[in-house]
Amino acid sequence: MSEETTQGSPAQGAAPGLLAARLAIALAQGLILYATGEAIRAHASIVPGAIRLPLQISAVWHLFALRQMIYLVPLVPILALGALRIRTLAIWTLVAGIGVFGLASHAALRGQSVYAIGALTQFPQVLATASALFITHVLVTSAVIERRPMSSYGLYFEIAWKTATQLALALLFSAVFWAILLLGAELFGTIGIDAPARLIRNPWFYFPAGCLAVAASIHLTDLQPGLLRGARWLVLSLFSWLLPVLDLLVLAFLVTLPFVSLAPLWATHAATLLLLSAGVLTIFLINCSYQDGNVARTTSWPVSAIRILAAWELMPLTGLAGYGLWLRVAQYGWSVERILAGVVLGVMACYALGYAAATVSKPRLKHLEITNLVVAYLTVVLVLCLYSPVADPGRLMVMDQMARLKSGAVTPGTFDFGALKFSGARWGAKALAELVRIPGADDKARVIRQKAAAAMAATSPWQVARTGTAAPSPEAAARNLKAHIDVYPPGRSLPGEFYDQAFWLRMNKSVPVCTTITGADNSAGHCLARFFSPGGDQAEMILFIDAAKTQVFAQAADGHWQIAGEIADWTLHCPGMRRALTRDAPQSQPHALPDLMIDGRRFAITPPTPVPATCPP
Repeated sequence: MSEETTQGSPAQGAAPGLLAARLAIALAQGLILYATGEAIRAHASIVPGAIRLPLQISAVWHLFALRQMIYLVPLVPILALGALRIRTLAIWTLVAGIGVFGLASHAALRGQSVYAIGALTQFPQVLATASALFITHVLVTSAVIERRPMSSYGLYFEIAWKTATQLALALLFSAVFWAILLLGAELFGTIGIDAPARLIRNPWFYFPAGCLAVAASIHLTDLQPGLLRGARWLVLSLFSWLLPVLDLLVLAFLVTLPFVSLAPLWATHAATLLLLSAGVLTIFLINCSYQDGNVARTTSWPVSAIRILAAWELMPLTGLAGYGLWLRVAQYGWSVERILAGVVLGVMACYALGYAAATVSKPRLKHLEITNLVVAYLTVVLVLCLYSPVADPGRLMVMDQMARLKSGAVTPGTFDFGALKFSGARWGAKALAELVRIPGADDKARVIRQKAAAAMAATSPWQVARTGTAAPSPEAAARNLKAHIDVYPPGRSLPGEFYDQAFWLRMNKSVPVCTTITGADNSAGHCLARFFSPGGDQAEMILFIDAAKTQVFAQAADGHWQIAGEIADWTLHCPGMRRALTRDAPQSQPHALPDLMIDGRRFAITPPTPVPATCPP
């Protein structure tokens, strides 16, 4: 390409070459995603809710950062091919890759908890990174096309909404593409051919295929800029008709507030989120109605009045949201979620002030364009600060919460030590280490040391209550398990693993139900563990009956105990059955029917057994 096009669309004659280039980029993207996925699986064991990382912990973190970069950055050249010169596009893609990889690396390296990597895939961080990349792409592309730092608002609007429409259609195209593949696999499955189903479940297929589908969709929409522009205008016009509906609802809400108390609003515990959502939706619909600014000079005064009313409604919405957030911060201090809400509130305040000023400008609402541009730059800066060491919400939260604890604004009994462990990243871990060693022989220092130590020992956020009550110590948990598990035959004791809470969390993702019932003398408040011999040369096993399930444990070759199977018959919970187990060990019997081997898997044939409606006498 010798020069950039004026509208960011490829020339028709270059379509075959652009298609090949886009598909090549998408294929490389899919293959790299597959390769990084295999590398992560080779170095880490992925379990529900967390990722267990052994030795190569730094390598896995960087693989996750690389993976996020590969998801996002290839969209830059795929979208901009034909609109920018190759050299310019290469430089911009390189800069975008460095920026995304830097933010992703910080998200992966910000803490030592196994949940730290989970932050890499959390919605807020990914959404913020993608949003900043989208905004920067529009700003850079517009500046390069017009060859000046500040482009015309019409070009910003054209590129932004064209890109957003292409991405939305690509998602829809991909969804239908996979629906067709799944339908085809099901059709073949009905006639006993499962090769298509196995194919689309393989990572080496679905990563490249998904990337190729997105690239093909973007290319097809790029060939028809007129149709794309018409579809975009239709969608925005439809959305603009929702602005008066929202105007009336918000106006009625604001008019009603002086006649009622604000207490019901704060009692929802989600008032700030609701008000921010209403403000964001108002801003979106105002821009759907305003579009590129030309419509504002040709529409009638009622349409302009609707936009002006919506712009002024942003002020009280922002004020109420700010007041609600201030109340929560004054009561509980800053959390990661409240810091992010505060950032969104600050951005919305900029929109509210800018739009209010635009309503009194001449021509009316024309300065709305300046507000949109200023907030776009501000958003990129905020994302770079929040998801880098400059203003990481975890670090800011730890600083505020530690200051509140030291000043006495919060008592150790209500302090959320779990937030330091699971939201504070490495700063929270450092703070907990300091609290464990806090000097003093008074009750306050003792409680702080105990709760900090318990929070450090916790393996999941659910082990630490939101009220700040820390998880029990390993010794207390072991005592609780021993008090609620009856072991037979008498005189026997379970292996030490069974008195370790971490063992049960690893096996069943929860502790036995009987250990959570206090003050109960019936069977629901006591588990039953029965040693028995399965016969032959097999080692001794343990039958474990809880209120929720019945499991059989066997000792593995490495000496650790693990679940060998489960018994689904609920009658084992009947008092008569439990009494029988306390007297005699269960006797093993061979299968009445042989097991079947099908495609390498064993299937047991069990004779039909009548299920009694009640416990047998």
